[in-house]
Amino acid sequence: MKAFISYNTRDYGMASLLRDELNKKSVECWMAPESIPGGDNYAQRIPWAIRNSDVFIVLVSAYSMESYWVQNEIGYAVKCRKTLVPIHLDKSTLTDAFTFMLLSCQLIETGGRITEALPEILKALTAAVNENQTKVLSGGGTRRIRPVDKPGKKEKGVNEDQQKRAEEMVLEAERCYDRRLYEQAFSLFSQAARDGNAEARLHLGKCLQRGRGTAPDLSQGASWILKAAEQGLQQAQMYAGFLYLKGLGVPVDPVLADRFFEEADRAGSAETELQIGHLCHSAGHYQREKHWYGKAAERDSADAYYFLGILYQNGQGVERDMKKALDQFLRASERGSTGADERIGWFFHKGYVVAQSNADALIWFRRAANRNHKLGEYDMGLCYEYGWGVERDLREAANWYERSFHHGYRKAGEALRRVSRR
Repeated sequence: MKAFISYNTRDYGMASLLRDELNKKSVECWMAPESIPGGDNYAQRIPWAIRNSDVFIVLVSAYSMESYWVQNEIGYAVKCRKTLVPIHLDKSTLTDAFTFMLLSCQLIETGGRITEALPEILKALTAAVNENQTKVLSGGGTRRIRPVDKPGKKEKGVNEDQQKRAEEMVLEAERCYDRRLYEQAFSLFSQAARDGNAEARLHLGKCLQRGRGTAPDLSQGASWILKAAEQGLQQAQMYAGFLYLKGLGVPVDPVLADRFFEEADRAGSAETELQIGHLCHSAGHYQREKHWYGKAAERDSADAYYFLGILYQNGQGVERDMKKALDQFLRASERGSTGADERIGWFFHKGYVVAQSNADALIWFRRAANRNHKLGEYDMGLCYEYGWGVERDLREAANWYERSFHHGYRKAGEALRRVSRR
């Protein structure tokens, strides 16, 4: 049995405990980042892992319910017709979004005691695998969630059979793309795009722009992406805005880019606004980036405060202002951002707008590291290696570097080798 574990990084301790317990029961678990080989693309490897799993486990907590990525993974699992097994880690009240997504599921309550709940979890996993094989659930347990309608509008003249066939072709094309079979993927995306599938049109456009499975053609690629955007596919609308900022196959037109971004954010979501901000950053439009992070900050998003802090720290789109940067990081930290904790640690270590103090830096680094933040763990390694605010201890430094490397920070591997040679 292969299980995909979806979780927020702040629940890594619980996720790794569950993985270890399930591995003992011959359940092969996949979870980021350790299941992702070095150099692989996260955005491609995660969908591949979901598609190739027998069952999808989601760890439900106050943290995961705030996570855009966990919600994305759930949505993709539903699209791939995977049976969901939700495990409640704490006593948090389910948000409206999670209540809706898990409406047809039996929520397993653990009260934070994974080991004690293991028999119930194994029973639910077995039921889920049987359901996937027979498509009929006998008795209690986790019920199947049926896939939701596509976010893009269906084109006129496309019947239900064509729509279903196109959706199946998109799934197969994504599998081919993950295996770097780009020509096969391109062919399947092309067929589904001609049948009016909005996702296929977005993928086809990207293949054309990147030269995957075909000769590069920025203009033709943009044309397909714009068709998907016109059908209302949110990801296509955001990407269309990016095209007009960069001039990729279309004339540079920031005003039109803004229109696409506004259309994508019609519902007013902090997560959407953060994504648009990231796209603006990639396009080098830092003032627009600040605008979108500002909109997300108005919704009290911890990530928005964090990224605004980075803009002020680097002087991108704004005048460099370390005091404002620190203020934003402190706001983000108050709302649970471990990345902000790690940044604040460096403000104390370097003495930026605060009195230099390695002891205070250590407190902030440890705060981030104790919640499995890979940079915080790396910083703790530096503290023990060089004696910043603590007595030098190369063995302890190696332990922190190893944790950081385990959580996906490749540079920690170099540091681990360095201290191991001493």
